[in-house]
Amino acid sequence: MEYVAALFDSYAGEYDQHLTSTLQYRVTAGAVCAAGGQVPAGSGLDVLDLGCGTALSGAALRGLARQLTGIDLSPRMLARARERGLYDRLMKATSSRFWQARREL
Repeated sequence: MEYVAALFDSYAGEYDQHLTSTLQYRVTAGAVCAAGGQVPAGSGLDVLDLGCGTALSGAALRGLARQLTGIDLSPRMLARARERGLYDRLMKATSSRFWQARREL
């Protein structure tokens, strides 16, 4: 896991540009658009964004979420996400560690 965190830390500065311009990333916007017909904005959902990265998904998810939590392994990705100010909570963790901590509460 430390290898993955280090890899994405080194990629954080170019991540948004590479995904949106080079790869034409539109998955989250499309998924939220599809869900929007089923889940109206402001419906009070607690949304968990696993692997939130730099918060590219945060802008699309924010309108559906009462509480928006982002989880990622990379501190630099989380720092970029924090700059966007879209999440109520950001955590450095794996998804399995997050769920394990929730079960222990």
